Amino acid sequence: MARLTDKTTATAVTLNSLVHIVNTNDVTQNASGSSYKADLGQLGDAMGGYQYYTEVNVPSADVLLLNSVPFELLPDPGPGNYYDAKFISEFTYNTTTYTGGVVSITDNNLGDVYQIGDFATMTSDLIAIKTSTEAQIQISPNSKIFLYTSAGDPTTGDGEFLIKIWYSIKSMG
Repeated sequence: MARLTDKTTATAVTLNSLVHIVNTNDVTQNASGSSYKADLGQLGDAMGGYQYYTEVNVPSADVLLLNSVPFELLPDPGPGNYYDAKFISEFTYNTTTYTGGVVSITDNNLGDVYQIGDFATMTSDLIAIKTSTEAQIQISPNSKIFLYTSAGDPTTGDGEFLIKIWYSIKSMG
């Protein structure tokens, strides 16, 4: 079994992996500081990063239904909570351009919150990067996150999306 003093490289590290930290401002356990465990996700959040990462594939069959059946990217974060997120949308063009309007990442209100692009101009592979710190972004608390188009379902098209999401769940107040 490895000891704290071993200098073996860690393997299979995930955001749920635990690390030992000493808070020198908290002297409730010892005059030198208090010891705690934290997972790597907590440390990333404390340092201004994101706690979680996921990738969501949106195949062509689902893109053709993005208005009538918005594609869920992230579940409801819980009452009083919201997502702080960064999205990278990778669109892989196949052979046929989609008909329809703007494709967006949105919340339960299904507006064009994070506009990825207009289907009419998506005639080749495309990468769009969006963060929740951009101006005029309004996401409702306690909202799922979807891929959506407000102009009705596309009638043709065959490309697909890979949505990469770095996110943290924040609380109101």
